Amino acid sequence: MRNQSKYVLLGLMLFTLMACDVIEDIVEQDIDVPVTFVLDLDIIVPENAEAPNTPTSFFAVPNAIDVLNIAEVSDRFGTPEQIQSIRITNVQYEYRNFSGNVDAVLSGSFNFFGGSPNTEVFYPTEPVNAAEADLLGDRFNLNGDYSPINEVLETTTVFAVGYDGLTSHNPVIVGVRLTISVTVTGTLNIDDL
Repeated sequence: MRNQSKYVLLGLMLFTLMACDVIEDIVEQDIDVPVTFVLDLDIIVPENAEAPNTPTSFFAVPNAIDVLNIAEVSDRFGTPEQIQSIRITNVQYEYRNFSGNVDAVLSGSFNFFGGSPNTEVFYPTEPVNAAEADLLGDRFNLNGDYSPINEVLETTTVFAVGYDGLTSHNPVIVGVRLTISVTVTGTLNIDDL
């Protein structure tokens, strides 16, 4: 009977160890976390009283985001090493709080950049009357192939977005809000639970 007890105890120990490995394998699966966040940019084109109907170039100062600092991401993945990929899936933008010449039509491109060495990817926009778009609450899709900036996000969790182009009339002061949707894929570590 004593030998049977040893075998039963040994069997229970092996079962427990194997169960821990199975649980660890289940918990360390890759998971996708969809996240949406906003970036705000400001376009300021001063008045040119001598030529208010002259096309004028503008450049919105870039705004940067570290995806790891977004709560939904940092709560699930504590370190960049746990993140395997960040993929931009959708970008929308809208013009907000317009003031200035209501005939102003803006056209240009959003510039996504990041990584080392710095990679810059341009996404052109269609010409739009910014005052009208703000008044109507229009939202626009930023179409294009996101794979070049997604490649940058394979080596970093940080990227920035700027906007530059031309306005047909001046002055113009308007905010641009980008709503960016990404999917973050990573591995949960059993030790972090």
